Amino acid sequence: MGYALFTARKLSLNSRVNNLNAKLMSISNQRFALTQQIEAQQRAQNMREAATQLQACQAYAQAVKDGMSTEEASNQKEIAKYQSVFDTASDTQLWELQQKDSLLDVQQKSIETQLKAAQQELEAVEKTEESAIKNATAKYCG
Repeated sequence: MGYALFTARKLSLNSRVNNLNAKLMSISNQRFALTQQIEAQQRAQNMREAATQLQACQAYAQAVKDGMSTEEASNQKEIAKYQSVFDTASDTQLWELQQKDSLLDVQQKSIETQLKAAQQELEAVEKTEESAIKNATAKYCG
C-alpha cells in the first residue's frame, strides 16, 4: 500500500515538473521572439538617426555653400538634426517590447523557482521510497 502512495506522488511530481518545463520553454520562445523584435526596432532607430545625421551635415554644407556664416550654418545643421530625432512612436513601441520582456523574465524566474522546489520534493520522495524499501527488506543473519 505504501509503495502505491510513493508511486502516485512521484507521478504527480513528474507531471508537475514536465508542465513547468513546458511553460519555461514557451516563455523562452516568447522572449526570443521579443528579443528579435527589440533588436529590429533598435536597428531601425539607429538607421533613422544615421539618416538624420546625414541630413544635418548636408544642411550644414548647403548653408555654407549658400553663403551663410558658420554660426547660421551650424544652426541649420542642429535644426535638421533634431527634426526627426524625436520619433516617439518608435520609442513607445520599443519601451512596450522591453516591458513585455521584463514581465516574461519575472514569470520565468517564478516558474524556475517552482520547478526547483518540485524537483527537490521529487528527490525527497525518491529517497524516502528507497529508505522504505531498505527497511522493508527482510534481513537474514548468517
